[in-house]
Amino acid sequence: MNNSAILVALQGKVNQEALMAIQSKLDKIPEDKLASLAFLDLKNPAISQVLAITLGGAAVDRFYRGQIGWGLLKLFTFGGMGIWAIIDMFLTAKGTRKDNFNKINSILSSY
Repeated sequence: MNNSAILVALQGKVNQEALMAIQSKLDKIPEDKLASLAFLDLKNPAISQVLAITLGGAAVDRFYRGQIGWGLLKLFTFGGMGIWAIIDMFLTAKGTRKDNFNKINSILSSY
């Protein structure tokens, strides 16, 4: 697996600025260590956006992103009385991309 294949796979799952930062870090990693990136559980920002719009009041978007505590809080407050659910409709895709970058960065920083 080479660097360009990894970057193509990550496109859309992280911001463009983050993609450039990842590219500079990928050049420093040995080829045999790149396979660990293929097994990361990266979430699709489009799916989280759709979940926030359709099922945001039930906190399904937060559970999808792996934020169980925030999901339970959002669920028990009925989406923050609807306000939290509306805000998440606009911010969940950006948050998902940020979560994905943090996962990738934690792997890359260990090398």
